[in-house]
Amino acid sequence: CISPPSDTIFATKRTAPPKPVLSTEGIVTICGGGPGFFVSSSPAAGYLWSTGEVTQSIIVSSGGSYSVTVYNAAGCFENSLPVNVTVFTNPATPTITPLSTTICQGATTTLSASTANAYLWSTGETSQNIVTGTAGSYTVTVYDINNCSATSLASTVSVNPLLTWYADNDGD
Repeated sequence: CISPPSDTIFATKRTAPPKPVLSTEGIVTICGGGPGFFVSSSPAAGYLWSTGEVTQSIIVSSGGSYSVTVYNAAGCFENSLPVNVTVFTNPATPTITPLSTTICQGATTTLSASTANAYLWSTGETSQNIVTGTAGSYTVTVYDINNCSATSLASTVSVNPLLTWYADNDGD
């Protein structure tokens, strides 16, 4: 018995691209209202992010899990590990008391910020209250436990010079 001729079968082994490495992996936290968080993948022939984007990099500004599938020229693919993003709300805009004050030369005034986890004044001081005798505008940036921040409106301190009175010989 003779077998009929058969078609030749060729097998080509295609290899998957390397597992993509994201610029950040694991858990990421960002503060609301910010510019977002940049995530990029290692180079590949093609990209498909969990957001539907097909670029090498994406900007993330909302919470969720983000990953990318990369493709090589042979059409094989590999998935990245996810980046889990949590977005925290910024603290309320702090207030400074008093918002505006005038003092006499040589005197001081205390500026107080609303309650927060940490403080950074425009003077570089890091307490809730600062004492100043210098004219100018003062702001405070407050930080919450997630290291999110908000900056106050400026408080203005004015300094009046001391008046000097001269008595003349005629008593007036």
